Amino acid sequence: MGKSNLELPAPGLCRFYAACYIGVSPRTLDSMRAEGIGPHHFRIGDEVRYWPKDLDRHLAVTPKHAALAEIFRKRAIVPFNPHLELIPDEEDLLTTPKAARALGVCVRTMSYWRAAGTGPKFVKVKGRVRYLGRDIREYVEFDRQGGAS
Repeated sequence: MGKSNLELPAPGLCRFYAACYIGVSPRTLDSMRAEGIGPHHFRIGDEVRYWPKDLDRHLAVTPKHAALAEIFRKRAIVPFNPHLELIPDEEDLLTTPKAARALGVCVRTMSYWRAAGTGPKFVKVKGRVRYLGRDIREYVEFDRQGGAS
């Protein structure tokens, strides 16, 4: 039997790793997001995620956090790869399981989204559901801007 979707990483960084990346606590990051002063984020379902490039932009304009982040990285106990991005290329044609893995959700969630008319756009190729990489990217961008939150 193959891996469960629960074991697969979602794109971007969770709030814990994002907070570590910029040298603040997860609660501080939550407060910054609530006040609208934190780095850009997106949601996959109920989970808030961050792209490393958005965290880098935040550090570039917030010298205090950049200094804290540097200190944290020198003392880091938990290893992590801050540049994990699983979103497919624009022209990729993905099956439902691959699209689900790219979004960090289960296949049933993708089916539910299709039935409800939410989630990323899809096409049918010879009667089979497929997702274009650009539609997955568009969905994440739309969600990141607060459109699907």
